[in-house]
Amino acid sequence: MSNPNHTTNSTPNACTYLTPGTPEWAAGFKQHRPRDAAAVRIIKAEPAAVEHVVAGYGLTPVSSFAPLIRTVTELIELSPLIDPTDTARLLDPANIELYATKAADIHTANVVERREGFLRRISRNLGIMEPAARTYSTPRKSPPPLPGVELDGYLRLFDAQSLPENRGIGRTAIALGAGCAATPADLWHARRSHITDHGDGRIDITLHGRTQPRTVPVDSAWVPTLQAGIAELPATEPRDRLFTGSRPKDFLAPLLSRIDWADKDRLSMPRLRITWICNRLFDGCRLDQIRVMLGDKGYSAITAAAAHLPDPTDDNQLFEQFRCGVQ
Repeated sequence: MSNPNHTTNSTPNACTYLTPGTPEWAAGFKQHRPRDAAAVRIIKAEPAAVEHVVAGYGLTPVSSFAPLIRTVTELIELSPLIDPTDTARLLDPANIELYATKAADIHTANVVERREGFLRRISRNLGIMEPAARTYSTPRKSPPPLPGVELDGYLRLFDAQSLPENRGIGRTAIALGAGCAATPADLWHARRSHITDHGDGRIDITLHGRTQPRTVPVDSAWVPTLQAGIAELPATEPRDRLFTGSRPKDFLAPLLSRIDWADKDRLSMPRLRITWICNRLFDGCRLDQIRVMLGDKGYSAITAAAAHLPDPTDDNQLFEQFRCGVQ
């Protein structure tokens, strides 16, 4: 690992980060002092106080030395009733707010906001201000899973199409979405050569839509549908591709757009993916196994899907009904 304080020459570049307490940091502090009269006067009068407060910023980019020093010297200048060596009072949240109010008459709002941010970080680092409250992202909303009855309806809808290609696209996309949580990118990259048919009702497919290829078993309930769908797809596609297109997309959307059916908008690849996740949770699969098969680095998709599952401790009958419906 490279040393953040190491540079190839004697002058650190603007992207170099320097650690307080090191000779490099002291040299950077000295080299990048502001030259305006007010800052020079404060530094000359209180060199130790200014350096101590600036060091409270922590790991410092060379490019930030000048604005940091200018901010600290201005804070001292606009706080004439506070001893510069009394860091606790100087960096008290109330005094930082007072500084920001005074600085607003001198600088633009962006400059004031940046300088106030510098001071609040230093204050927190020195234990004067309470640490900022940690914020957590709101779990993303996801479409609900598709009940088995509804999926059967979609399959019958595609079976009724006159063109074999349309039947093949519909069946294959549904089978891969509900059978192995394939994404539109997975479908776009899918090749016939990526499919391994073991001949005993088991099919594996290697999906390439994520950063790393992943081999996933197709849910046995969807194997016949997948086989029937692939059989009706054109065998002349370039590079052995299952689906055509210039980019990844929801391949069901253009097919559904040509069908006159009120509930057609309820079917999508994300909903099929959520349906697969719910089924795996019902099956008792380990969360890390589900994550690996999804090709995800985190558990956000699983968390979003779990929000649609009823708690079995609340109503066992409802749980069993739901379990029978989502398949």
